[in-house]
Amino acid sequence: MKAFKLLAVVLLLVALGACGGEVEEDRPELNDDPVIWRSPVVVATGDAERGPWRMNESEFHYVDDPAVAAGQDGETLFVWVDNRAQTIYFQRFDAEGEALLGEPVAVSDSPDVFSWLPRIVTSDGGNTILVAWEEILFTGGSHGGEILVARSEDGGQSFAEPVNVSWTTGGAGKGRQSESRWDNGSLDLVVDGDRVWVAWTEFDGDLRLARSMDGGSRFQDAIHISGSGDQPTRAPALALLDDGRIVLAWTYGEQDTADVQLAVSNDDGESFELMGPALERAGYADAPRLAVDGQGNLHLVFAEAAQNPGEGAGLVHARAGDDLDFGAGQLILEPSGTGQAYAGFPQLLSDGSDLVVTWEILDRQTRLSLGLGLLHSGDGGDSFSRPLLVPGTGTPEGGFGGGLQGLLMRKADMGPGGRLVVGHSHFIPDTRSEVLLIRGRIDD
Repeated sequence: MKAFKLLAVVLLLVALGACGGEVEEDRPELNDDPVIWRSPVVVATGDAERGPWRMNESEFHYVDDPAVAAGQDGETLFVWVDNRAQTIYFQRFDAEGEALLGEPVAVSDSPDVFSWLPRIVTSDGGNTILVAWEEILFTGGSHGGEILVARSEDGGQSFAEPVNVSWTTGGAGKGRQSESRWDNGSLDLVVDGDRVWVAWTEFDGDLRLARSMDGGSRFQDAIHISGSGDQPTRAPALALLDDGRIVLAWTYGEQDTADVQLAVSNDDGESFELMGPALERAGYADAPRLAVDGQGNLHLVFAEAAQNPGEGAGLVHARAGDDLDFGAGQLILEPSGTGQAYAGFPQLLSDGSDLVVTWEILDRQTRLSLGLGLLHSGDGGDSFSRPLLVPGTGTPEGGFGGGLQGLLMRKADMGPGGRLVVGHSHFIPDTRSEVLLIRGRIDD
C-alpha cells in the first residue's frame, strides 16, 4: 500500500478547514474526493464554557460527544451529550437530513450526573436501538465511572431506564496511558439480534466484558479479560465474525511499545481465549478499530507512534481471514515526525465492499482535534486514496474539534451502497459549541 506524508497533508487539510470545508448539496469536491458530500446539518448548539473540575458540580456548558449509526432508507441515528443538562440526547434524521422527532429524546436518566461519550447501535435498521455510555458515578475508588446501557423498542421515541452493566469501583470507561493522562470513552458495543456485548476498560487497569441474551434488558455479571494495575488496558474494540465468533481488540497504556492484543470467543461471549498480539510492530499501537467486509475478512486499523503516548503517530491497516492472521500490516498514513500535527483515534467503516478510515488530525502542542481526515479503499484494503478532509470538520477560527473528555468515540458509520454518516463537534472557547451531522456516499 502507498503511504502518505502526513505533514504536507495536514497543511492542506487545515487550509481547507479555514475556508469552511463545506460543499454544495450533492456536489463532489474538485480534488478527486472519492466521496460525494452533502452540506453539514447542525444538530445542536450550546455555550462553550469549561470550568475547573468539581466532579458532577463542574460548570461544563457545551455540547459534544456525537455518535452515529446508519439506519434503513438513508436514515441516521444520532446521539450526543449536552454537558450543561448533563444528558445524552437522541435524534433521528431522514435521508434529506431532516429531524424526524419533534424534540430530541433524553436517553440518560440522571440530570445531576455527567453522562459521556456514548455508543449507539441498532440490530434491525433502527426500530430497536441500544446506547451505551460512561456515567460519572462515584461508587468508590479513585475515579468515578460506570457503564450504562439504555434500550429503545420504538425507534428512539422513548428509552427504557438505563442498566448499569459494570458495577465497579475501578473507574469504568477510562483508558489510562499514565497516572495523569487518560481518555474517557474507553468502551465498545456490538449487537446481534437479542445478543448484546459491551466491553470497557477501567482506570485501575482491567478490561471487562458483559453480555445480555435478552436484547439488553438484563446483563450477566462482567468477566475479566485482561489488564491489571501494572498493565492498564485501553481502547477496546469489538467485532462479530460471520461464523459467530466474537473478536475483542485492545492495547495497553504505560508502555513505550505496545501491540494490539486480541481475544476470541467461540461461546457467545461466555469466555474468551487470549490470542496475544494481532501483529507485532516496533512502535506503540493505540486506539484499534475492527470491521468485517463482505467476504468475511476482518480488518484492523490503529494509530502507531514511535513510543507512548502516541504523538507523531501515523496509521496502520491489516487484514485477516478466518485464521485471524494479520501478517505484518502496512502503513497507510506515515507518522508526522516533528510536524505540526499527527494522526490519532481512527474509525474503520465497511459496507461490505468499500472501506473508509477516518481519523482525528491532532495538534502536537494542544493534543486537540484540527479536523477529520479520510482515506477510502475500493479494493478491500489493497490500496487507499490520498488523505482528504471531511468537509465541515475543519477548525473554526479560535476553536478546535470537540472531544474534551476524550476522543475514543464511534462517530462515523457506513450503510449499504457506500453511504457515510459522520458526527463531529466544534468548541470555540467563550463563544459557542456545536454538534454536526455530515453525510456522504462513495462516488462509484
